[in-house]
This record gives sequence, C-alpha cells and structure tokens, in this order.
Amino acid sequence: MKRFVSVVLPIVLVLCCVFGTSSAKMVKTFSTYYYRLYIPSDWTIDTSSANDRYGALSFGHMYSSDKRMLIEAKLFFYSDWAKISLWNSPKELWDGYLEFLLNDFKDENPTYIDNVIAGKYPAAIITGTNTYGPYLYGEIMLNANAFGFYFYRLDEMGNVDPSITQDDINLFKNIIETFSPTY
Repeated sequence: MKRFVSVVLPIVLVLCCVFGTSSAKMVKTFSTYYYRLYIPSDWTIDTSSANDRYGALSFGHMYSSDKRMLIEAKLFFYSDWAKISLWNSPKELWDGYLEFLLNDFKDENPTYIDNVIAGKYPAAIITGTNTYGPYLYGEIMLNANAFGFYFYRLDEMGNVDPSITQDDINLFKNIIETFSPTY
C-alpha cells in the first residue's frame, strides 16, 4: 500500500499543479461598477470607447487575440421592468420578457436561440442583423437594468463576417453564464 501511495501521490500532485495552473489562465475579468464577466485569458479588454450614449451606457469591448471575435458590452434602463425580478418570477413573466425583447429588436429580424443561467439570473440569447451585420445578443435583465452583450464574428479586415458558428454560440453562452452583479 505504501508503494502504491508513493507512486500515485506524486502523479496526483503533478496533475493538480498542471491543471490548477492552466485553469487560472483560462479567464480574464471584464469588470464594471455593475458586474463582472469572465472571458478567455488571451482576449483583450478595451474600455476606451466607454461612454453614455443616448441613455445607454457603453462599457467598451472585448475581443479575441486574433481579432476575429468581438463582444460589445452595454447597459440599458427599462423603467417598465423596474419592479420585476425575472430571476425569481414565474415562467409566464419570462415568456413576456422574451416577447418584449424580440419586439424591441423587431427591425433586426431577431431569432430566439436559447436562454442560459448566469448564477441565478436568466439570460436570453438571440441573433439578428443590424447595420453592422449579423450578431448574437445576450441580455440579462435585473429589475430595470438590461445588461446587453453584442457578439460579432469579424473577418481578417475587421469587417463583420456573417458566418457565426455553433462554436461561436457556445463560447458566447459560456461567457454570458459567468455574469455576476457587483452591486
């Protein structure tokens, strides 16, 4: 038994160190006064474009190291939802919110893809096409604050590429699931 432990224990310790170290490199924090979001470690955070534009706060961008994926972070305020918490409400309210969201994007041909849970908060994932091109959009509504994230696939020239893949959708959903409010 001692021989078995003396062989297995060092292997387990090495694996813990290797996987423990690599998991620490897997995330980078995109943080605002309102929330934290985790993105892949090789992504770049650019908050130079953060501003208040027409009542919507823009928190900046996150983009992949090859600059082929871009996420734009925004905050919208919807006073109609000020007294409603989607995360602890009945399913009918969630269905009403999805209808509201799709109606809000009606000019961009929205399609509901899925919802994900960010901690305990539900997030809707849709796709649509705006003046820039096709995008994925994820939104988390906490009371009247709608935290919105636009995901664009870019070509080598930095233009929006219409070929959003299932891998892109999965990555975007995984990123949205890391959302956690800080207020």
